[in-house]
Amino acid sequence: MNNSDKPRKMPAKSRHKSQRKPETRQEFIPGGLSRNQREALHHINETFARLFATFLAAQFRRDVSMTLLRIEPMGAEDFFHSIPQASFMAGFVSRPLSGKALLALTSNAIHCLLAKEYEPVPFGIPQTERGIMETVTRRGLGIFREAWINVIDLSPSIEWIDDELKIAKVDLSDTQILSIDFEVRIQDSMEIIKIGILPGFLVPIADQLNDPSLLDLWKDPGEKLTRSQLTAIDSLHGEFARSLARLLSDWSKTPVNASLISVNQISFEEFLRPAQRPGFMAGFKLEPLDGKALIAIDLEVVYSILDRHQGGNGDLPKPLRPLSEPETGLMEKVICSIFGIFRESWMPVTSLSPTIEFIESNPRFAGIVPPYFKVLEIGIQLRIQPVVGTLRVCLPLSTLKSVAEKLQGRNFGKT
Repeated sequence: MNNSDKPRKMPAKSRHKSQRKPETRQEFIPGGLSRNQREALHHINETFARLFATFLAAQFRRDVSMTLLRIEPMGAEDFFHSIPQASFMAGFVSRPLSGKALLALTSNAIHCLLAKEYEPVPFGIPQTERGIMETVTRRGLGIFREAWINVIDLSPSIEWIDDELKIAKVDLSDTQILSIDFEVRIQDSMEIIKIGILPGFLVPIADQLNDPSLLDLWKDPGEKLTRSQLTAIDSLHGEFARSLARLLSDWSKTPVNASLISVNQISFEEFLRPAQRPGFMAGFKLEPLDGKALIAIDLEVVYSILDRHQGGNGDLPKPLRPLSEPETGLMEKVICSIFGIFRESWMPVTSLSPTIEFIESNPRFAGIVPPYFKVLEIGIQLRIQPVVGTLRVCLPLSTLKSVAEKLQGRNFGKT
């Protein structure tokens, strides 16, 4: 074969000219992350996502939700390649650990939080916005500390701020990073927030993260109710619905029909999902039981009751809006009256003393248990002609645990 017929090798330089060479995957910590460690990290970062989204929503008065997408070890070059060039990044240390960590938000996410309308930002972050985001980052580090408190008490502090990835790439080159990605919905826009953790952060606490007993801290302490216990609950709240109809008829000065329509065991997240925004929710304690409970009432019903109570025809504001301060004060009185008949309905089981903890119009700020905790949802349909709506009671199963045995095999309905 002539030399001219031999296949020619591509020069090494041009072989990968059009694509970045992927980094060789290494173990993030010796032996790699175990199943227990991954599960613990999952719970920690789900907690961070929930708390940070709640903070952002309150701080910027925007509708914000945050979901953990993935936890994946990768090389530093891969990590930085996954971050848009126009991003706000903070490097921080968390004493007593020596390893560093990072928090990165895209500039588009920042602009969406700060502005009324979403506008893509080509590069860089204005100085005023940078100052706001430094403040937000400091609060974010406080939330980061809260999320890790079951494992270790951290004192996070910012080391540097970078919006062009220059400092980050120099400071953290040639290392492995545990990339923790969150999908963030801000109004109708989807963005990404990333946390990067270096091995020096996790290696000293690897044994704590691997401890199976640590996972018990995130387990729902409530136990699923039996069919017999649900029958007892059903009979208790059948009587509650009848008393509620009489009470609301007196308050609204017009006939009100109330009927029990559901008793379900669902997650707290499922309870909040259909809640109105804005809506009406009252959180309350159920002493001597541990924990809190929640009542959610459709705004159409709330406004109909309030308007009729003040001599109106049950007219509703259009569009529906959160209650004013005087309206909230009046509804607190209604709720306290409802607590009275709720207490009477539960007397065959235990003596309760319900007290209001908060009134909330946004279900995002009505968290009484983690989203994955199981709760008992008691649905009551209310009819105040021509308005039809629901009142829903949320009782965490963890709260009912101490009285569950008293419900077994009982039927409290009238004979």
